[in-house]
Amino acid sequence: MAFIEMIAIIAVVSILAGVVNTYLKSKQVHGTSTNLKSLEERLARLEAEMDHRFEARIANLETIVTSQGYALDQKLRDLS
Repeated sequence: MAFIEMIAIIAVVSILAGVVNTYLKSKQVHGTSTNLKSLEERLARLEAEMDHRFEARIANLETIVTSQGYALDQKLRDLS
């Protein structure tokens, strides 16, 4: 009798684990897709902000280099 009870307990536990696993996977997929959209939007904003800052820094450096009459002005033009 104890053998049959052990088999029944193992079967119930494995079925319960499968149900919980399926439930968690379904919740994870829905939550992940929503989180990915917000993360992608945040990354796009950060990239745009970094591009803007980078362009501003380049403009400042070009102003500094060209205003002091260095020979770097010609080198910058050659690089463009």
